[in-house]
Amino acid sequence: MTLFKLGMLDGSFGAMPWEVGSKWKVENKGKTITLEIPKTCKYAGHEGRLMRMSTDGKLTFESCVSKDVSVPLYVKTVSRRGKGMS
Repeated sequence: MTLFKLGMLDGSFGAMPWEVGSKWKVENKGKTITLEIPKTCKYAGHEGRLMRMSTDGKLTFESCVSKDVSVPLYVKTVSRRGKGMS
């Protein structure tokens, strides 16, 4: 299933299949950016895919996204200091 075209990182990931177990890596300005779909998720009664993004191995973004809902079900960003924000 392709949910949407991810517009961040200058389109480096493009339109991708969002299947559980999928994982992509890109090099950007000397950093390794990894996007993975490790498992399904459920939030507010909807099922979706858990998306995790990390930079050089450190989690920076997490979201639960469903093809049936036009906005993410759940979003968590992590500040540069390592503190989570929802």
